[in-house]
Amino acid sequence: MRIAIAGNGSLAFNMMKALLESQHQVVALVQNGRAVHGWKRAMVRLATSTFAFESTLNGLAYRKGMPTIWINKMNDAELEPLRRLEPDILLVGGFGIILKKPVLDLPRVACVNAHTSLLPRHRGPNPFSAVILQKETETGLTFHLIDEGIDTGDILAQFPFPVEDADTAFSIYRRGCDVAGEHVVEVMDKIQKKGVLATPQDDSKATYDQKLSRDDYKIDWTRTADDYNRLMRAGRPFFTPWFMWRGNTVYLIRGIFKKEPVDPEPGTVLAVDPRPKVALADGSCTIVSAIGRTRVPWMWPAPWQILHAGDRLNPDGR
Repeated sequence: MRIAIAGNGSLAFNMMKALLESQHQVVALVQNGRAVHGWKRAMVRLATSTFAFESTLNGLAYRKGMPTIWINKMNDAELEPLRRLEPDILLVGGFGIILKKPVLDLPRVACVNAHTSLLPRHRGPNPFSAVILQKETETGLTFHLIDEGIDTGDILAQFPFPVEDADTAFSIYRRGCDVAGEHVVEVMDKIQKKGVLATPQDDSKATYDQKLSRDDYKIDWTRTADDYNRLMRAGRPFFTPWFMWRGNTVYLIRGIFKKEPVDPEPGTVLAVDPRPKVALADGSCTIVSAIGRTRVPWMWPAPWQILHAGDRLNPDGR
């Protein structure tokens, strides 16, 4: 089949690399013209043509002689270069734009998306953090048809994998990318041989996860040790948990969260030597490393920032 790949990062790269080694023909790389335009797009083209590393998505496409097509408004003029290539499948992985009907109707067979969750759970842009925060023990990779909703199309195939205790959002993302690369050829082979055989999603079991914001990672010390441990894992490397101290933001780079009996109220400094230790709702956080956001960022607490046992790290930063 003739396949155009729309996406960014490891998810699209792994699928492209696997398909280039198969009987299928990858005819184009489709890129997000909404996020990259003007001089940024010119810089991408220059960097790609100058270096063209096969370890990158754009470099791999350039080395294999396939065109890069940028889409944004998805009108006829913008889509004409892709239409001329007559793709059977538009395969999407981490694209970042909701595809409109002119794009959905363009490929001869279907538009297919690779989504890193076991749909219908965890639709939306944040499945990696969500499975950690919601204490799930399994997630996976779903290949599904694309319709005009967000991750709502019929399911072609699913490949589950466990969520380990040490997993971070990034490790789950990478594992999903690996699984996509391992199985994309068999999914495309099945479509070629048997046509599109897909199962509708059960909307009664659907969940949607918004992209997390900086405010979701504010530490107020009133939650449990397990909550904060999961928060650290779910943010890495996209967000860093933070708290306020004396009017300044402090980013918690590494903390050891332990469930243990504590008497003082959450936010109370239990000890300062050898490292600051702060009371939580059901335990403590030993601050291994943190950085204060001041005019000159510095490890927290800096030598001139005196911290005493018994001090309170109030949520309002006072």
